[in-house]
Amino acid sequence: MIILISISCQHREYRQSELANFAHRLQYCGRIERFNFLNRIYSNRFAKLIESNESNRNGMHYYQVFRGDISPSQYNTRYWALRKKYQGVKAPVSRDKQNFDPGAKFHVAANIPYARYFFSAIIQFQLHAALCRTKRQTVQLHKCDIYRSMAAGTRLKKVMRLGASRPWPEVMKIITGYRDIRADRMLEFFRPLMSWLRLQNQGHHVGW
Repeated sequence: MIILISISCQHREYRQSELANFAHRLQYCGRIERFNFLNRIYSNRFAKLIESNESNRNGMHYYQVFRGDISPSQYNTRYWALRKKYQGVKAPVSRDKQNFDPGAKFHVAANIPYARYFFSAIIQFQLHAALCRTKRQTVQLHKCDIYRSMAAGTRLKKVMRLGASRPWPEVMKIITGYRDIRADRMLEFFRPLMSWLRLQNQGHHVGW
């Protein structure tokens, strides 16, 4: 997933495109380039935020059940209450305690925690930023590309070869310089898109 972030950056796609020179000539006042990268972030990477939201909400329901915070008769109603609160989604037809809609998801039926997906979405941006620093790139994070970077490749290889032999906080520190999970790099990556969305949404109600 780290590599996918780098591959989706605009400079990488320009290099791979036979129309790169032609597209460059079409750019005027930076407007085309700006909308190109906004569309790219929105279409290629914004899905990761949606996936993270989904994983977090499913994880909340999962742990509420196992902590005993909700009774079996509330399993389905609480599930839809969380969906409405965090995603603005309602059931298309009437649902009650006799139904168990969470069980339609394989991970729920197989007892696989969603936390791994929530945290992996955040961690991959931390790792991407760390590899960009290794290459000493000064461009904005969403434009960073580690293509052909021996330094970034060497650092990534160093931690990948450890496998599960070391606790993950130690491996995190090797590649990022710190041991904890932080969302600041994800926010940094999406900052241009969020700034644009705030501008577009001025005067409109946001939410549900």
